[in-house]
Amino acid sequence: MGQSKIKSTISDQFKEQKTLEDEMADQLIAFYNSTTNPLVKLFVRWIILDTKKHSEIYQTLITLDSSSGVIVGDLEKDKLTKELTTHVSKEAEMLKRSEEISDLIEDAHTKELFEIIINDEKRHHQLLVDLLWLIEKIDEMSRDEWHQQLNRMMRSEKRIPRTSRRIRAQRSNATR
Repeated sequence: MGQSKIKSTISDQFKEQKTLEDEMADQLIAFYNSTTNPLVKLFVRWIILDTKKHSEIYQTLITLDSSSGVIVGDLEKDKLTKELTTHVSKEAEMLKRSEEISDLIEDAHTKELFEIIINDEKRHHQLLVDLLWLIEKIDEMSRDEWHQQLNRMMRSEKRIPRTSRRIRAQRSNATR
């Protein structure tokens, strides 16, 4: 089987997976909209966001697989740089405000849950800074370097809050 046949097969499979992710997101959104319980809504929303993220990763893989040239054009690069610079500044302000609020929280359970927000804000800020750097360096980067940076950034993206991991560990220990 030739290399181009393998590539088109992989690309086709990416497209099928993206379609499945999109369908799942739509179903989850309908479920999310049908429930009023805030705790259920929170967890379903996390799954929706991950499912949409997976769909976008598949779209990126499809685009990168079929793209043979520039990843970001000059006009888009200027727009992205301006937008990202604004968002980096706003995210830094949101992080500062969140940390100030955290200092006021006395209840340990509330503080622990609020720490999820602070950790997300820190991660979001770093992702925006990294993305801004990537956009600025994109003309100098090889396709392999772009893929390496994208993979590094995606690995740093974590959705499951620490409290959920601890609950799973506790359940696992309880069943032993």
